[in-house]
Amino acid sequence: MKRKSSDHIFTLDISHKGHQDLSKLYDKNGLLKQPVQGEVLAVSSLYPIVTHLSDNNYDLLIMQRIIGTSNADTWGYVENLLTWNGTHFVSALQQ
Repeated sequence: MKRKSSDHIFTLDISHKGHQDLSKLYDKNGLLKQPVQGEVLAVSSLYPIVTHLSDNNYDLLIMQRIIGTSNADTWGYVENLLTWNGTHFVSALQQ
C-alpha cells in the first residue's frame, strides 16, 4: 500500500486469511498471480477523544477500512489521530 501524498509504503500482512482466499491471489510457489488493487474506504468511524486533560479540546480518532478485491474482503484498518492546531485538524500520527 502506498500513501499518495508521500513516498511512504506500508505492507499489509494478510497471512491470517484462509487458504481459499490466499489461493485466489498467490500460486503454489507463493508468487502473486497478478497485481491486485485494494482500496482504503472513506472514514467509517469517528471518535472524539481527550488526549490532554488540561486542554479543553477534543482530538478525533478516525478509522478507515482497507478492502481487497471486493467490499466484503476486509484486509485491515487505517487509524489516524487528528488534532486541532487552532485553524484546522492535522494528522498527529502521519507527519
